[in-house]
Amino acid sequence: MNGDLDTLLSALRDDAPADLPGIEGGIWREIHRRERVRRRILGEVGRSTGIAAAALLIGVAVSVARPAPPPKPVNITLLLTEVPPASLLE
Repeated sequence: MNGDLDTLLSALRDDAPADLPGIEGGIWREIHRRERVRRRILGEVGRSTGIAAAALLIGVAVSVARPAPPPKPVNITLLLTEVPPASLLE
């Protein structure tokens, strides 16, 4: 056990220290990249939602300004006579 610990400690001394500024810079770049992607996605969602809301508002305004004409009367007996009796069972 003692020999293994000495070997491990000597190996750690021989290793070059990690480049901490490079690692820190990489982490900051990744954080900022993810923030930009998040903002871009939220911007697209907001834009799409805004377009849908504007379309809904225009549709409501048009329907209030010009109400739909009343439906045309339909002769039910005529419709039932035109349908073959076999198709009613299906």
